[in-house]
Order: sequence, then C-alpha cells, then structure tokens
Amino acid sequence: MHVQVAGTEQGITEPEATFSACFGGAFLLWHPMKYASMLAEKMDQHGTNAWLVNTGWTGGRLVSQPPCVHVHTWLVLAISFS
Repeated sequence: MHVQVAGTEQGITEPEATFSACFGGAFLLWHPMKYASMLAEKMDQHGTNAWLVNTGWTGGRLVSQPPCVHVHTWLVLAISFS
C-alpha cells in the first residue's frame, strides 16, 4: 500500500490508501522483478544479506493512525541481531 497525498495527486482531496506493487513504479523503466533480480545478483556477488523493515505508515487515516512505533522496530532489530 502507498498513500496518495492531497495536493500531490490530481483529484485527491483527502489522503487515501492505494495498492501499489511497487511504490516507485511510475519512475521505473523496467518491470520491478528485473530490479529485484539485479539486486539479488549483486547481493549474491558480494555475500550480502538484507531485511525489509516497515518503518512507515501501517494503515488507517493518516490523521488518526500513527506510523510504526520506532521503539518497536528497534526492539525487533535488536532481538534479531542478538
């Protein structure tokens, strides 16, 4: 999900959740899987690991639903690395 923000999207007057398989899709030249494949190749080449951590919006109205609590994110990461 990503958020269409009023004032930045034509016809949007209130923030609204919109499904997006790839948030930056409008700016990508290739299919998102090509970028994923390129990233995986580089990670394999360099022996790198990566984790996806949500540190942003979790749903609901933006004015009433707070973003992810960073303390919780840090706790999950600390436990993961211990």
